[in-house]
Amino acid sequence: MKGNLTGKTADHNAAVNPMTVPMSDAARVRFAGLSDALTEELRAAAGTAFTAILARIGENALKLALIVAVGRDPVRPEIDITAADWAIGFVRHYARRTMEAVERHVADTETEAHLKRLKEIVRAAGPKGITKSDITRASQWLKSRDRDEILLTLIESGDITTGMRGSSTKQAMVYRMARWGG
Repeated sequence: MKGNLTGKTADHNAAVNPMTVPMSDAARVRFAGLSDALTEELRAAAGTAFTAILARIGENALKLALIVAVGRDPVRPEIDITAADWAIGFVRHYARRTMEAVERHVADTETEAHLKRLKEIVRAAGPKGITKSDITRASQWLKSRDRDEILLTLIESGDITTGMRGSSTKQAMVYRMARWGG
């Protein structure tokens, strides 16, 4: 990779000498495998908000691998398999976290926004679940009918489940995430 910083430093004492950083064969194979995997993931995600994130994983991983290589040996850097693996893992991890956040918090319509917000209330309650009265208090911005419709939609879609909890004298229905992901 080449940089374009020649003549862009604050003074003449900090000369920039761009260089091409070689890549080991193993790292090249790893990045080629990443490219193939990302092509499949991009096809599967076509038309979603995730395509922009997926499309940048390869370039961001390559940039980080370059930084690691130069950090290890500024005189004779080489992008090796350990730099490639670390960079790909790092970028994939944060891309996955970003996509999860988009999935959980970004909505196209007001109805979808309400659904996601109510789902987050249930998720935040944790594995023990949350009672209907607690959901009502936490979502007073919703009309009762809308809240009930959203809860029914979440149950029917399999996103949340219902159950009972309480003491021997008083039972209360609780809502929980069907697939607990934290």
